[in-house]
Amino acid sequence: MPKVTPLRAEDPDRIGRYRLDGRISGLPGAGPFYLAAGPDGTELAIRLLRGAWTHDAAARDRFAAEAGSARRVPPFCAARIMDFGAGEDYAYLVSEYMPGRSLLEAVADSGRFRGLELDALAIGGATGLAAVHQAGLVHGSFGPEHVIVGPDGPCIIEFGITPPYGQATPAADMLAWAQTMVFASMGRPPATLSDLDVLPEALREVVADCLAGDPGFRPEARAVVLALLGEGAPEAGTLAEGARRAAQITEAAQRAAAEREAQQQARATARTAPGGRAARHPGPDSRGHDRPGRDGRDPDGRDPDGQFADRDRMGGGTGGGRGTGGGRAGRRVPVVPISVALVLTAAVAFLLVHLAGGASPSHPPGAGAAANSTSPVSSTDSATPSPQPTVPAGLVGSWQGQVTLGIAGTTLDVKISLVAGSAGPDTIAYSSSGNLVCSGELIPQSTAASGALTLSQGIITGQTKCGNGPVTLGSTATGMSFTFRGKGAPPASGTLTRA
Repeated sequence: MPKVTPLRAEDPDRIGRYRLDGRISGLPGAGPFYLAAGPDGTELAIRLLRGAWTHDAAARDRFAAEAGSARRVPPFCAARIMDFGAGEDYAYLVSEYMPGRSLLEAVADSGRFRGLELDALAIGGATGLAAVHQAGLVHGSFGPEHVIVGPDGPCIIEFGITPPYGQATPAADMLAWAQTMVFASMGRPPATLSDLDVLPEALREVVADCLAGDPGFRPEARAVVLALLGEGAPEAGTLAEGARRAAQITEAAQRAAAEREAQQQARATARTAPGGRAARHPGPDSRGHDRPGRDGRDPDGRDPDGQFADRDRMGGGTGGGRGTGGGRAGRRVPVVPISVALVLTAAVAFLLVHLAGGASPSHPPGAGAAANSTSPVSSTDSATPSPQPTVPAGLVGSWQGQVTLGIAGTTLDVKISLVAGSAGPDTIAYSSSGNLVCSGELIPQSTAASGALTLSQGIITGQTKCGNGPVTLGSTATGMSFTFRGKGAPPASGTLTRA
């Protein structure tokens, strides 16, 4: 947690034109860090850099170029870079000081994120990365220790890598963002695809896209912000709207937390008032509903309003001193120790294997999903099984066209062959630039009243590149609509025409 302590004997009194007020501990990256005040009274964090490179003219020029670019990052969920400079044997970077706890500390101290807090975190984190990328930079080391959960919403810190990026790319930032969202909601790094189930559906789909093994298939940060903002999100001023929405949701979360605390205090007062009686163990009331528990929560650990009881992190509470952001003590949802949480960065390679399925540059719909059997299972609930759906006459034949994956705008060529009256298997193949990516079988599962046919896709060739899931086909004025929505996989849609 960022903490301010008095200057040490070996610390300077000034750096450049800034008088130092204290030493800051708990920030990531090379230091030391100091607290200072700007001409307008704004609290600033000054990072002092030393090393042999400060004596090299080319290295100093490189630092100045990166710092100059970082100053152009718009102040939307990203700490502003205010100034930079260099002395004879040092360099320094001046940024806006962001009070609050890091996401890593917030999860370790208070538990997992849910509901409004997770929404604010997702929008704010993606908005901050979009602001960095818009300035031509990448973060390069994004993770829960680089997200400050403050009273005004999430804010990212410690960014600024200019081209050539090397391994630190915008796509790598989005992979790290997706991992961080899962970490926030679970209290540990993700390990398997099923871990995404803890996320709400809208966020789960975007996170799955960003976990794609092929960096080319990960959406850009701005596209993620638009997807999270939902319908009606402005094309112009997207980052400003993302920052506004994150702050608005944070404020709503703080109000909800304050209301819950007031309700709990009122119940506690009622229990201890003369004539009051202690609450019994949770059980059904006269209407058959479960009573709240001894602490006012439902038996599953939720408050009466349905929110988890560890929601007081967004600048709420009364604890902490300057620069800590506060946070009241109370019942916590158990999480893994910080030592485990710190392995998030090391989990990248593990995720590429287990979440992305070893995806190649030709990443088809459902990439990363494990191949499962798609053979229909006969029902034993009735002596007379329902007839297996077959391909309607209007969809019989060979079809081809392009489909678009997720929100990244990547396209793939698709070919489908459907046999009249067939109960399967029919065939499907995906290709990119004329090269076969994967192929498999389609088995009809159900037919809607509209005539749309849902089939189960089972990959046979290219199982490490393609995943399984439902494909829905329907007749249109120009051909046949195609939709794929596999669990934890990028959705795909498009229109096919007869071959």
